[in-house]
Amino acid sequence: MASKIFIGNMPELMEKILNNLDHKIRSLYSCALVSRHWCEMSIPIIWRNPFSFQVFKPMFISIYISSFKDLEDDVKSILKEYWININFQTTLFHYARFLEILDLDYLNYEVDRWIRIHLHDKEQDIEQLKFHVANLLLKIFIKDGATLSELELNYLKIKPEIFYLLEQNINFFSRIRVLSISLTPLKDVNFKFIYRSYCNVLVKILKILARSVTKITDMRVTLYDSDYLPQLCQELKFIIKSQDHLKYFKFASKLDTRPRDLYGIVLALKSQKKALKGIILEGCAYSTEFEALRDCENLKAIRIYHCSKGMSKEIFTTFNSKISILEVHTSGLYASGLVQILEKSGSSLQRFKLNDEDNCSKFIFNKQRYLIKCQSLLLETLMTSCPNIVYLCILGIVKYSTHIPKLLSSLQKLQFLTISWNNEFDVKKLKACAKQFAEILPPTLQYLDISKLCLDSYVNILLDHCDAPLKKLSINLPFHNEGETINAIIRFCIRKKTLNFVSVNEMSDWRNIEKDLERYVKVVSYHSFVVSCSHLSY
Repeated sequence: MASKIFIGNMPELMEKILNNLDHKIRSLYSCALVSRHWCEMSIPIIWRNPFSFQVFKPMFISIYISSFKDLEDDVKSILKEYWININFQTTLFHYARFLEILDLDYLNYEVDRWIRIHLHDKEQDIEQLKFHVANLLLKIFIKDGATLSELELNYLKIKPEIFYLLEQNINFFSRIRVLSISLTPLKDVNFKFIYRSYCNVLVKILKILARSVTKITDMRVTLYDSDYLPQLCQELKFIIKSQDHLKYFKFASKLDTRPRDLYGIVLALKSQKKALKGIILEGCAYSTEFEALRDCENLKAIRIYHCSKGMSKEIFTTFNSKISILEVHTSGLYASGLVQILEKSGSSLQRFKLNDEDNCSKFIFNKQRYLIKCQSLLLETLMTSCPNIVYLCILGIVKYSTHIPKLLSSLQKLQFLTISWNNEFDVKKLKACAKQFAEILPPTLQYLDISKLCLDSYVNILLDHCDAPLKKLSINLPFHNEGETINAIIRFCIRKKTLNFVSVNEMSDWRNIEKDLERYVKVVSYHSFVVSCSHLSY
């Protein structure tokens, strides 16, 4: 079989092997040098998303330009004006045809890098040149027959002729599966004017997409400008309604601190009631249009971020389907709606994240008492109704109570746990809490993040009494007694032989910790350690 793969007699199997090297550019280049057959399979994979390989110099832009036969004289002249010479040559492949993933932000960034590499006068203003080169690349991709599968729209000035080409070459957009729209704030002093000019460009592209794309399965939108929001939402509705099977939808409205209306966006999702599986809403206000989601019978993942307080109270009463992934970031907990959807989902719920962002220390007594009551009800519901949770993250618990050990004891399939609560213990009670918490961790647990849980010097007690086969651990290393905690980590590694990665607070002396633990476990940053509910697939 190995010899058949080597000479290319099993292309389907070989393609699957090379696709697994998608993000390992050096390995793919090595494969391309093995034989003609391997080269023909490796090159399209390398060139379907070249703008993502930002660790290398963007010399692929020179290859794109040099292989384009219809380069206009005015583009040649502007390149010469900046002393940039392109050696035109016949290439082995039509590289532009292989492009499948295009992020306009990455394109803009790589064009900037490419120009600065070739520029003689480093102080020269290159904005006009960037505009011409970026649009030239778009023209090359469209005219040479590229067919996108993923597109991310953000800031880019586009010439009128590009819109004309897009209208004439509908195949360029026709196979898009993933569409992202992200217009974040600019640092420019003329932000408002620039933003609106980009919105005008975006509206034109959205109109073309609505007429030419029907295969989008994943759509993500992040908008900032309130003046253009109604118009953009109108075009987005047309795109949503024209799709055959839109499975995942995200809408983030980051206009200001006030949640915003969605101008019928959610209502348009009713057209996808059989296809829709996951939804993410951020910065949105609740309205009756959310009742349209009641008909989405296959909806399995719901994520609500920083929405109006009425959202967390009312929206969960609109869902009829059983949810497997539920993530809520809120300020002020309304347990009634959450309890209802938890009870309805029952054993179907596998991942649950709740981040209550209120600062409980500032609350008056009655408010704290209300939150304690809400959280107790929530924990009881999880314990009695949702036995199959694999991922659990609860941040912002007001007070440690008996509900926490009871809940963890009931979750016999739990693999990922992140938890924090406000400490109100004296030293003796804190020590007992650390021991009790360790002893009730389920035997299936592999990932434990207690970096936001201040156990002071009693992390060592937790580790000494923990019998869960942890593979990844994140802790808040105490400054005044870190040696004992490090020794406890070593004892745990020797005793369990399962721990692979440890993350500690950034303020610790990383070099000393790595040196002490290098024989037993790898010390990593929290950024590379964390496994969030969002990182896991729908």
